[in-house]
Amino acid sequence: MAIVRALWTGEPVDFAGRHYTLKGQRISLPPVRPGGPPIWVGAGAHRTGARRAARLGDAWIIPPHVTPERLATVLRWYREAGATGERDVVVRRELVLDPDPERAMAIGRAARGALTRAYSAFNVPDATESYRQLSDAGAAEDVAAHSYLFTTPERCVRRLKELADLGVTYVILRMQWYDLPQERVLRTLALFRDEVLPHFQHETGGE
Repeated sequence: MAIVRALWTGEPVDFAGRHYTLKGQRISLPPVRPGGPPIWVGAGAHRTGARRAARLGDAWIIPPHVTPERLATVLRWYREAGATGERDVVVRRELVLDPDPERAMAIGRAARGALTRAYSAFNVPDATESYRQLSDAGAAEDVAAHSYLFTTPERCVRRLKELADLGVTYVILRMQWYDLPQERVLRTLALFRDEVLPHFQHETGGE
């Protein structure tokens, strides 16, 4: 990342690091924006991840399974590590909307459970507290209830505003994932457009 930032200046770069060495290298098309585009760093929701994001990036992308309580803790670590209020905090969330909250939860849990099992076929589940939901059914239930947005449009609005109150500036919503039927994806999209988005458009100038 240090090399990338140096090259973005458009000037010749000499660099001798642990893994890479450059001598008088430059790029032909430096970014128009001084300093280059913001770098969003994805890092786990633990103290090491918070410190890494604060040290290396202009924003931190936080995984979708982080509960609001855990989020408040890791954001405190992020700021203690030197992240200023000018940096964006980005949280990912899984989204299934339905007028019936129980149906939304059931659909979301089933689809997310299938996705977790597919991930586990390729990766050994992380046994740390930050990723306990990958191997513990009780933890997975807790994450589905408190982190993922498997809910009604009204409750979704409330949960998104709670994230904003914690200091989150962007939320990346995944509505189309794994084996969710396309009609279910389109239903969530329509409900989000009609019943969730209008509550936030005045804050973004209608965008």
